[in-house]
Amino acid sequence: MPKPELLSPVFETASVASESQEDGHRMVEAMLNAIPQPSLLLSADLHIEIANSAFLRTFLVDKMITEGCLIYELGNGQWDTLELRDLLDSVLPDNNSFYNCVIEQDVVNVGHRIMVLNARWVNHLQLILLLIEDQTTARRAEQALLDRELRLRRILDNTFAIVGLLTPEGIVIEANRAPLEAAGIAFADIKGQNFEDCAWWSYSSEVQRQLGSGPIDLAIAA
Repeated sequence: MPKPELLSPVFETASVASESQEDGHRMVEAMLNAIPQPSLLLSADLHIEIANSAFLRTFLVDKMITEGCLIYELGNGQWDTLELRDLLDSVLPDNNSFYNCVIEQDVVNVGHRIMVLNARWVNHLQLILLLIEDQTTARRAEQALLDRELRLRRILDNTFAIVGLLTPEGIVIEANRAPLEAAGIAFADIKGQNFEDCAWWSYSSEVQRQLGSGPIDLAIAA
């Protein structure tokens, strides 16, 4: 997502180059619509001056109803959250900008959203540029991956036989803890080791030699 400070000079140039306030508004709106992320231009009193196409499309709102509305009153007050009020009422006035602030909220007809907000005061326009990145899908995919890893960890740790994951070169990168703990072996002691050098093979140098000489023979490993 482009940062607001990179876009501010563009909006200022558009305003200066335009011959009238109306022309400037149209030029700024066209530039805002070119941004793929949902974006808003807010007045100093936090009324929505321009909502770009991505915002209207993502949050399923009407342009005529949205523009001119106080942001906290948009969508029956769904944007009136403590997190957003803190950013716009407290953080922004003191710093002129904020970056990568994550908020979560329920959006009418859209559902629960996880969003990253960036904003900056555009001095020449006397407006606030607010960029919104919807990370709901990415965050859910990340959480699903973590949940799968946790389920796998629970399965492994409830399996008393030693189960491990190796790189193609035979380096240990993961192993279940229960049998290691029963044998008095810390995972840190085997992580990163060659498979054949792990402590449970120490009973036979011949087995270690065979394991290290080529592809693992599961009959030997058994």
